[in-house]
Amino acid sequence: MNEMTMDIKNPAENFSVKPVRMYPRAEGTYEDLKVGDIIKVLVVYHDKKENVVFCENKLGSYFIKDENFCHDKENLLKTINCYMHQYIVARVVSIRSKGLIELDRKHLLIDTIETLKDQIGTVVPATIENIVQYGLFVDIGNGIRSLCYISNISKCRYQKLYKIFTNGEQVMVKIMDFDPYTKNFIVSRKDAYKRRTFNKYDEIVVMISDETEKRDGYYVEIDPATSGIMDKYPEMPDLQMGDYCYVSVSKDTPRGARVKFIYKVVED
Repeated sequence: MNEMTMDIKNPAENFSVKPVRMYPRAEGTYEDLKVGDIIKVLVVYHDKKENVVFCENKLGSYFIKDENFCHDKENLLKTINCYMHQYIVARVVSIRSKGLIELDRKHLLIDTIETLKDQIGTVVPATIENIVQYGLFVDIGNGIRSLCYISNISKCRYQKLYKIFTNGEQVMVKIMDFDPYTKNFIVSRKDAYKRRTFNKYDEIVVMISDETEKRDGYYVEIDPATSGIMDKYPEMPDLQMGDYCYVSVSKDTPRGARVKFIYKVVED
């Protein structure tokens, strides 16, 4: 990879604006880094004059050349602005003597996309990054973000995803396909599981996902691929979305299980 044309012996003089330090430098921690490491950093400043993006983490300062930030040249500045003050994942490509370390995000994303293409049809762990009304944005590896639409989250219906999921939570998703035009992967949480079958009086744990239309019962999720319905009765406690409880299966149908409340799970 080509070196920067500027003299890097004194970064403070070469760059038009010094990077903002958000973390105190931990002396000696750079020794743990090596070329090829994949690390998570916070984007803190874009020097448009020098075409350099400054990043930071607890180890210190880093920079990414604009040309190595993303593969979309037409929307490069827009993309950089979108990630300002956000965390990104990048690969270490050069370690300088003065502690200024060069990263590469673009080629890491390209390599990760090719790897994930070979995993279409398989189940992979994903981390929830953002919760919106119509689905979950999840990271399926090295900063590759995909949208799991609400229809692909669960066999059961959800009305308020933020009451069920939290940012940073890990979920399992199945990589369904890759769209070459948008360069996005299509993922599904419910297809990562196989529908379960039950015998009458089986005792299982379910999660309350929503109230039924007539509000005389609850929709429950047994797992992402298996839904159920639980009727209310006067002695039942008031259950909220996201609550887990023990139930007894009263009937299993192709569309979902009918279950009967036993008692609520008491969490620590």
